[in-house]
Amino acid sequence: MKTTPSKTNPSLRQLAEEKARQDGLDSKPLSLDEAHKLLHELQVHQIELEMQNDELRLKQGELDAAYISAALASVVENSDNIIVCKDLELRVVATNMAFVQASGHTSIAEMVGKTDAEIFNVSLDSEPVRSYMEDERRAQLLPQGECILREEPVLLPNGEIQYVLTKKYPIYTADGRLIGTGNISTDITERKRTEEALAASELQYRTLADSGPALIWTARTDKLCDYFNKVWLDFTGRTFEQEFGNGWTEGVHPDDFQHCLVIFNTAFDKREKFSMHYRLRRHDGVYRWIQDDGCPRYDEKGNFIGYIGYCLDNTDLKNAENELQKLINNQESLIAAKTYLLTEAQRIAHIGSWELNIEKNELNWSDEIYRIFGVEPLVTVASYDTFLDCVHPEDRSLVDASFKQSFMEGTKYDIVHRIVRKFDHEVRYVHEQCNHMRNNEGGVVKSTGTVQDVTELVTKENDLKEYAHHIVKMIESERIRIARELHDELGQTLTLLSFAINQLKLDHLARKKVLQSLPDMQSGVDQMMESIRRICTALRPALLDELGLPAALEWLCNDFTRRTGLPCKTLVRGNCCSYNNMECCMTIFRIVQESLNNTMKHAGASRADISLRRSGGTVYVEINDDGRGMAANKYSADRSFGIIGMRERAHSLGATFEITSKKGKGTSVKLIIPCRAQEGTDAVSYC
Repeated sequence: MKTTPSKTNPSLRQLAEEKARQDGLDSKPLSLDEAHKLLHELQVHQIELEMQNDELRLKQGELDAAYISAALASVVENSDNIIVCKDLELRVVATNMAFVQASGHTSIAEMVGKTDAEIFNVSLDSEPVRSYMEDERRAQLLPQGECILREEPVLLPNGEIQYVLTKKYPIYTADGRLIGTGNISTDITERKRTEEALAASELQYRTLADSGPALIWTARTDKLCDYFNKVWLDFTGRTFEQEFGNGWTEGVHPDDFQHCLVIFNTAFDKREKFSMHYRLRRHDGVYRWIQDDGCPRYDEKGNFIGYIGYCLDNTDLKNAENELQKLINNQESLIAAKTYLLTEAQRIAHIGSWELNIEKNELNWSDEIYRIFGVEPLVTVASYDTFLDCVHPEDRSLVDASFKQSFMEGTKYDIVHRIVRKFDHEVRYVHEQCNHMRNNEGGVVKSTGTVQDVTELVTKENDLKEYAHHIVKMIESERIRIARELHDELGQTLTLLSFAINQLKLDHLARKKVLQSLPDMQSGVDQMMESIRRICTALRPALLDELGLPAALEWLCNDFTRRTGLPCKTLVRGNCCSYNNMECCMTIFRIVQESLNNTMKHAGASRADISLRRSGGTVYVEINDDGRGMAANKYSADRSFGIIGMRERAHSLGATFEITSKKGKGTSVKLIIPCRAQEGTDAVSYC
């Protein structure tokens, strides 16, 4: 084996020449044979040295391989990573089973001494192999302790792609001699796929962020903003590089910067949500009001990773608020003037207002309420107990129960009652109304109402009721008189006429013509008498005077059935009205009569029912039909003279008159009459 002799160390050469001179080797002349013999010996010795040198290099390579194997044996055998150590010729010296399995071989012995191209059976000219070998050569040039990192996909024998991160580093002996390179490959497939999924998610997030109307930003844990969506950049007209970090604050109005900084830092330190308003310069130089809502961000492990902000341009809303505030400011002076006018109006109209704050348990009265109740504002504390103390003792329980029912059940609070004015003890009438404001859970949070002094109105209303009662009595008296005259005078005359006609029939000397007209005369007289009886009954039913209210109601039912062909049933319970209380009986009779007339004319019903009963000191009358019904505005007091008449008749007795009706559900007329206790029976009788 021929090798190129290595250069001799200059100092060693000089020492050898010096020793040769001392031994006298260069002073003795040599013969030709001696020269040839010496040359032969030198050549043989040279070859022997070269053979020894080759053997030393082989032994050194074996020692280097053993050094590499011994140094990395524990790492190679106990690691899940792919570990490969190569010599300076890029041949495998040591590896582990992870590399064997990844390359599709069966044992480590198959790998040792081979290059990657031989192991994977690929061409040295392929781009991946050339690139890989270049990194290997570069790693040989690195100082001890440095490395090259390389990410690459690996095609596994089963056809799957595995991503690995390979660390390439030089291997030196203890005396600092380079003997090869090491490769440690870590499986990063899951991380790579996670990164790809995150990249796709981030792309989707950025697409959503850029397609919406909001200006969106994110900040890191060091309070530097690291993302602005396209809407933000389009709004400000600046690049991401200009806005990055704290650059975005250059667009904030100088008057708003410090305020925003305090809110942002405080929320960031506490990791709380925040909302702030500031003016941000638009790309055209105009400042717009921004509502910026920030929220802390956390990763899947719950670690705080920064903030995200969602901003909207609310300049129009802000301008509207400013305009509204101006209007409010302008209205304050008007409110003071209006308050005075309202106070005067309440005083003139005798209407006071109050407000009860449930949460604060505060009751406020207007000045007029103090005047109505006759108490001093500076002395008396407005409270519910103070109010009840002013209510007439006989009305106190009713008022208290009505207000509490309205408060708890949400029913209407609209009541007229008496009070006793404190400063002069005069009894007055007041009309009270209120509304309750409730929260989402249905609880009352505030109540507001009015108190109106209606003493004069109640007095006039009572006078009108007495007058109406007087009118009704006069009408009934007049009807009685007319009925009596029709019966006594006209009835007697017609009776005599009928008697005379009968006499003419018996007179054989009368003329034939007279005899022929007598039947017609008789028929006309009979019809006149029937009409008189009907008129008398309508003006004043004799049954009411002779047999009482149940018989009169039975006659009304029978007459209704005769005229309409519809069934009508009357149910009477107890002795509802005594014979000597004809005013009450007549009122009930007339209201039932008018109700049946309305049913016959308008209801389109298939039946009608009348109920008359007494419970304690109250008489209840109810007329029902199953007709088409009517809307509420059809039976209001100002719509029908018939209903007006029924209502006035009821009021003349101090009774309550109600009509309940729904379209397609029929109509119910109710009359509730308070009366004095009367003797009677509770047995049920049917008329």
